[in-house]
Amino acid sequence: MTSDPGSGDAQRPLPRIGDAERQAAVDELSEHYVAGRLDDAEFNERMDSALQARTIPDLIPLFADLPTLNPLAPWSQPTQPPPLSAYGPPALPRRPGTDLTAAGPTEQGWMSLVRGLRPIIWPIAIALIIFAHVPAPLVIFLAIVLTVASSRMLGSTRHQELPPGPQGPGPGPGDRPSGDPPNRS
Repeated sequence: MTSDPGSGDAQRPLPRIGDAERQAAVDELSEHYVAGRLDDAEFNERMDSALQARTIPDLIPLFADLPTLNPLAPWSQPTQPPPLSAYGPPALPRRPGTDLTAAGPTEQGWMSLVRGLRPIIWPIAIALIIFAHVPAPLVIFLAIVLTVASSRMLGSTRHQELPPGPQGPGPGPGDRPSGDPPNRS
C-alpha cells in the first residue's frame, strides 16, 4: 500500500479507478492526438500508461503539458488529492461554533441554534394553531416553555435585578439630588 516505512503510521490507499475512467482518459488523449498535440509515439506511450493506471494521480502526469479539454475530468486538476483521515474523506468546513465533538455540538453551537430559533417560536406556534389544527393550549404551553428555556439559556437580563450602586440600592421615588429643581409636571 502507500505508507512510509519509517513513519510507523499507515496511510489509507488512494481510491482505485475503473475501466470507465481509463477509457475517458484514452478518449481525451485521442482528441489531443487528432488535434496534433501528440505524435504517434507519444500517444501510444500515454495511452498504454492510461490503460495501466490504477488511481487518478497515475493519470495526472499524462495531461500535465496538454490544454484542458474537460475541466471536470479528475486528471484536469493538477492538485494533490486532499489527505484522507483514518475515518474516510475529509469533513466539509463548518461555521465556527458548530464543530461536532464526540458528545455532539459544542456549547457555542447550541447557543447559536437557540439564538436562531428564539425569534420564531411564537410565529411557528401561531402557524401550528391556524394551519395544522394543533390544539391551542398544547401549542401555547410548549411555546411558553421554549421561550422561558431559551431566555434562561441565553442569560436574559430582562427580569434580573441590577446590582446596587456604591451608596446602596439607589434613590427612591421621592429622593432627588439637592441641586436639582423640583419637577413640575
